[in-house]
Formats: sequence, C-alpha cells, structure tokens
Amino acid sequence: MLKTRFALGLLMLCAGSTVYAQGPTSLSGTWEMRSGKWVLGGQENTLPGNLSGGQLKTYSNGHFLFVGQTKSGPDVQNNFGGGTYTLKGEDYAETLTYHVAPALVGRTLHFKLVVKGDTMTLTGPVSTEDQKVLGGTLTEVYVRKD
Repeated sequence: MLKTRFALGLLMLCAGSTVYAQGPTSLSGTWEMRSGKWVLGGQENTLPGNLSGGQLKTYSNGHFLFVGQTKSGPDVQNNFGGGTYTLKGEDYAETLTYHVAPALVGRTLHFKLVVKGDTMTLTGPVSTEDQKVLGGTLTEVYVRKD
C-alpha cells in the first residue's frame, strides 16, 4: 500500500456545494499527503521543505475529513476539518462543516482534482474570490493508503 504552520491550516482545507456525491467514488478511502505547496500573502511554505509533518484525508459517500500536523522549527500547527464534497470530472468543491479556523465553516471552495492511479493532486482554489477567502493558493499531493 502506498502510503502540513500557521495559516497553512486555512489553506489545507477545501469547501463544497449543495449537490453531494452518492456512493463510492474514485476518492473513497484514506489518502496520505506526500507533498504540498501553500502560497499565502506572498509567502511560500512547502512540505517537505520549510515544513515537516503530514496529513490524512478520508472520503466516503460525499463526505470528507482531514487531520494533520505541521512543524516549522519549534512552531506546531494542528489542522483538521471536514464536510461535504462534489466531484464532476476534475471540478472539485468542498463545503466545510467544521474546521480548525471557525471563519471557514460554511464556506464552499472550488479546486481542480486529478487522480492518476494511486496519486491524487488538488490545486487551487480556482476562483479569485476563493483565493481571497484563503489568502492564497495550494497544491497538495496525496497517495492512497487504502
């Protein structure tokens, strides 16, 4: 089986829509973050790089959750959230039901998501408005755990 510091928690989320995926999809199961790049307010953070740690993301029947922790020197950032998602082709949307940053609860954010074999790549957000909500952009790469 193949096995994320500060506002990074804001970027390591995602939000959704009112149409939910039904039943198992190509996302169903648990995914482990292998790498990430978050650009917030012009500052870039990368994992691996200036950040160490990790994150798991799980999908099931139109719902998702994620939990993780990153470290930058002595600073530790815990991260968690979840809600509902939709996926139509590469157009992916998450609506946050709960999140470590309460201001993000209820937000729907739109991304591009590509699954190739056991690797999932999430990029975005794709809209300027969503980028303002998050304060930047992200690219996250995950590998399927199960």
